[in-house]
Amino acid sequence: MINKDLLRQKVEESGIKYTHIAKCLGITERGLKYKINGGSQFKADEIGKIRDILRLDPETLSAIFFTNDVA
Repeated sequence: MINKDLLRQKVEESGIKYTHIAKCLGITERGLKYKINGGSQFKADEIGKIRDILRLDPETLSAIFFTNDVA
């Protein structure tokens, strides 16, 4: 399970649009939001691309994608 609130916060802080992120991932914006909301899991390559797009440090990346303690 991902920390969707932290991911959304980082997207907002970056100023990058969801449409751009989705395009870079090769999915639709709707598909991206579906994944953010827990409808399906992000693939490893998608996580890597999001890391690069949002310039996430390892701690933040881990806090978003690799935590079991999500409210």
